[in-house]
Amino acid sequence: MTSGTHSLRWGQARRIAFIDLRLQYDGRLNRKDLIDFFGISVPQASSDLAEYAKIAPDNMEYDASARAYIARPGFTPVSGRATSSHYLFELYGLARELLARDESFIGYVPLTGIVATPARPLVATEMAEWVRAIRDGDVVEGCYQSMDADTPREVRVSPHALGYDGLRWHIRAYCHTRSLFRDFAIGRFEIRKTEPGSALIDATSDVGWITEVGVRLVPHPGLTASQRLAVVKDYAMQDGVLVLRCRKAMLFYTLRHLNLESLEIQSDAARQHVVVENHHEVAQWILEDRQGCATAG
Repeated sequence: MTSGTHSLRWGQARRIAFIDLRLQYDGRLNRKDLIDFFGISVPQASSDLAEYAKIAPDNMEYDASARAYIARPGFTPVSGRATSSHYLFELYGLARELLARDESFIGYVPLTGIVATPARPLVATEMAEWVRAIRDGDVVEGCYQSMDADTPREVRVSPHALGYDGLRWHIRAYCHTRSLFRDFAIGRFEIRKTEPGSALIDATSDVGWITEVGVRLVPHPGLTASQRLAVVKDYAMQDGVLVLRCRKAMLFYTLRHLNLESLEIQSDAARQHVVVENHHEVAQWILEDRQGCATAG
């Protein structure tokens, strides 16, 4: 929200964001849109539209023939919810059925295709137990099935963070069984017991987690000049470089997500698009992280 919306009550601030988003993407809205979505009165809807006009006087005008407010040329959104990132996040949530239709401010929903991935649902009660264990500094005991072992192993961990690798959620924890910091896929961990408030480690000693590194992505050298310009725009590069910041502990997952884990420049530029410019540094960071912790398979 802009400074003009900070003083609004929460309910009206949401309605102002709704107006802003509908104008941005649908190009129009009317009182009925507000009334139907929020269940408010006609006077309240009129008041909200008048308030929006005060905040952004050049953003809309009333079209009597359409009986709707229309976005004016040069429209400038005043709500963070109207950004393309937030809009696409909501669109993704709708497509994956993670977000109910009446929870989204989006009006017209374009046909949307999403890459199919396994849902990997997590039990809410178990997730809540992990969250509370992180908050309270608990020690968790249970069984973990790693892909480098034939059968589950008994482990005792002090969790301190959550991690997402693009496909799965992990627990970042100190493993007392192996005396190192490690990632555990939540779906493969069976909690047996929790020791309340008995933290045995300091999360700031997890160097791999607290250390931030920068992966420098540049267009593949085999691309044509026009292709390089397209990649620079697509990745929002500055001066032909995108510095992707991430935790050292998440570096392996980041590279795998980008299909760059080998760090080698593939010969087919049309398939790779970008390469890691500081690949020697990145290889060293991965080695350091592996020496100081472990990724559970």
